Amino acid sequence: MIDHNGRAPLHKAAMLDDVPLLDVLQLYGGASSATIDGARDADGFTALMQALLLNNTAASD
Repeated sequence: MIDHNGRAPLHKAAMLDDVPLLDVLQLYGGASSATIDGARDADGFTALMQALLLNNTAASD
């Protein structure tokens, strides 16, 4: 489900530095190669970019 900022669950998990949730999303299809590699929110950021901007080192590894 995409929110009003264009962020998917993968974006939210990366922004919260929630590695267990990132693992679950990847395992059960909430993190497809399209969302990992290129899905951008309304500001043009990918989930990885959001994690790096927030200095979330666990989520960006």
